[in-house]
Amino acid sequence: MSRETPRERQPACAIVPDDCWLVYLPEGSADVELLGVENGNWQARWFDPRSGTERDIGAVTVPEDSIWQTPRPSPEDWVLILDTC
Repeated sequence: MSRETPRERQPACAIVPDDCWLVYLPEGSADVELLGVENGNWQARWFDPRSGTERDIGAVTVPEDSIWQTPRPSPEDWVLILDTC
């Protein structure tokens, strides 16, 4: 028996090239692994949709395999924001 994740519980991403990434991670989804973020002056932070607060992650350094990873602060819903300085 296969169990599909309902659409409203799946991660979603919006990108404005060379400006901003917004990644919504609903409760129960995996940590972030982004492919396509290029080295530059990117800063990252978590937005907590429950409280409206933000947690700074800092500068994004893209590894050689081009997959940038960061663990979420807790298992609940979070929005990852990457933007250029």
